[in-house]
This record gives sequence, structure tokens and C-alpha cells, in this order.
Amino acid sequence: MPSFHHEPQRRKLDVPGQADTAFGLLLADDTPICRFLGDAENPAHTLWNPRSPRIGAKYRKARDTVMFIREAMVSLLDTLTQVSEEEDRAALSDIFFIPRKAERQQELRETAPTEPLPEMAEPPLPKFTILPVKGGFTVRGGPGLSPEDLPFGLSVWTAYEIRTGNPFKKYNPCDYRLEAPPMKIESGGTADITPLGQRLDFTASAIDFQVEVSGFDLNRDLKLKVEERNESE
Repeated sequence: MPSFHHEPQRRKLDVPGQADTAFGLLLADDTPICRFLGDAENPAHTLWNPRSPRIGAKYRKARDTVMFIREAMVSLLDTLTQVSEEEDRAALSDIFFIPRKAERQQELRETAPTEPLPEMAEPPLPKFTILPVKGGFTVRGGPGLSPEDLPFGLSVWTAYEIRTGNPFKKYNPCDYRLEAPPMKIESGGTADITPLGQRLDFTASAIDFQVEVSGFDLNRDLKLKVEERNESE
């Protein structure tokens, strides 16, 4: 008959009616499960009652949990004996084993030498940065932008965030148009600024360029997509 330790103050719980052809030990030593099993006991403290009103009021899926615990040992025994009831000393030899000394030495000899890992290349510094401002955003020259990159063209796509789908494809011109009030665009170190609908094209003529766009709805989240643009576009 297996014994169960499931509460610190109750050392053992004897459960009658179990088969004596196999022995098992189910140990519950975590405080939450100990309290749960204590609440599930019948008044005689001899079994766990899945229909106990105490656990039904305090726990979710209490009946399923009690039945799972009660049948755990039986399920384990069924799993171990469902293929064959004959003793097989090599059943778990591929999991629990101690390699022979000769096998370990052969494995060490056959182990290929470890090749040094290739050095990871440093990621390039960004040529522009995007910063939030009240009601909009600012695009500035980044640490990776050099005079050799000028003139440097960018296209900025804007859209309000939506719950599902691509917000840029579902842009609604009734929400705003970058070329119309209340939208406001301020810039420095740039040329050829062209706002149209949700898109803003411009060319940076200085490495410390800055473009600030404001006037968006403060109660909505703004999505941005910035792409480098060839001057031929």
C-alpha cells in the first residue's frame, strides 16, 4: 500500500483498495498542492474526493486535477507494462547507462577538433534616426551618414495604427494629408521636400539634416516606414 506525504503537518496518507502487485510512491511536497490535496480529503482522511465541495469552491478544474493525481500511479504502471510484462533489463539502457572506458577513449579520439568561430562583423551605423515629438516625429542624420553619401534621399511613409491588416495599405486620406493643414513640416539641411498624402520625400544635403513633421492626432498611434531613395526616383 503506497504512502503519500502531501502536507507538512500530515506525514502520511494511507489509501486503501490499491493492488499489491506493484508499489509506487507519489510525493507531493509543494505547499499549494499539499493544501489542495488536504482540502480534497474525505472526513476519514483515506482518499481524495473529486466532488468535495471545499475544492469545488476554492479551485478551478478541481475534479479533473484530483482524478489526474489519483490515477497518476496507475497510468504510469500502465505505460510501463502496456508492451510487455516480462522483465527487460535493457529497456532504458539507451538513456541510463555508463559508457565503458574503451568506448569513452574511442569517442575522445574520434571527436573532431573545435574550429574557432568566425568573428562577427560589426553592424553598420545607421544613416538616419527617428525620434518622436508631440503630435509627430523627427528624422535626423545618423552617425553612419558621411559627406560621401550626400545627396541622400529618403521616403517616409506614415499611417495610423490599426488592429488588423497593413496600416500603410489602409491609409485613409480623410484622416490627414501631409501637404494640408493641420500638418506642419519644418526642415534644415534638406532639399526637394515633397509631401503627398501619407508619403514625404526629401533629399538630405547635409549630414546634420533634420525634418520634423507634426499635426497628427494625439489620440492615435502613428506608424512609420522609412526607405532610402535613389535620386533618380
